Amino acid sequence: MNPGIDQSTLVNIIAFDRSTIGNVVSRLESKKWIKRVPDARDRRFNTLTITAEGRRVLRAIDAAVDHAQKLILSPLKPAERPVFVEMLERLVKLNNSRSRVPLGRDAGK
Repeated sequence: MNPGIDQSTLVNIIAFDRSTIGNVVSRLESKKWIKRVPDARDRRFNTLTITAEGRRVLRAIDAAVDHAQKLILSPLKPAERPVFVEMLERLVKLNNSRSRVPLGRDAGK
């Protein structure tokens, strides 16, 4: 997680389109999953912070994603699963520049 990041940084981390991120952030805020806080150094900008409710939702989502990944990978032998995932991750990175919204330089950290 990256508490206190701004929307531009978020766009680079998640490879989201700049023109839609404001709407997404507004919806997350209306659900009380994040809050916008005026930046201490420059009050023209807001920083984003996840709320306790947002953390709860994120934990539930993480559990669902983990379950789905296990189901998808289950036909493979246990030793094949990490190799397959590593190859997929490599393909994503190698094709990043072809994406409509490429990941920023700091995204994979």
